[in-house]
Amino acid sequence: MRALYYNFYKEKDRGATEAEIKMTCESIAGQNLDEIFSYIQNLDDLDHQKYLSMAGIQYQKTNNADGKSSVKLSIRPKLSTTEEDLE
Repeated sequence: MRALYYNFYKEKDRGATEAEIKMTCESIAGQNLDEIFSYIQNLDDLDHQKYLSMAGIQYQKTNNADGKSSVKLSIRPKLSTTEEDLE
């Protein structure tokens, strides 16, 4: 937010375009963020399990007997990391 504020509002006296926001985020992250931004731009469900597991949180979604869905979150610290975990 700070980079967007200074680079566009303060320096250029305008807001940032969608492309400029993505470019700024990718510059700060040091990697391509197409996958993350695709969730913003469409109605696909976010892969909760994938992203929460990166933080050591186990995500489990179930349907109750009455048909209502529920979510269980639990903290499961990872003791080791593989290259696959980092993708």
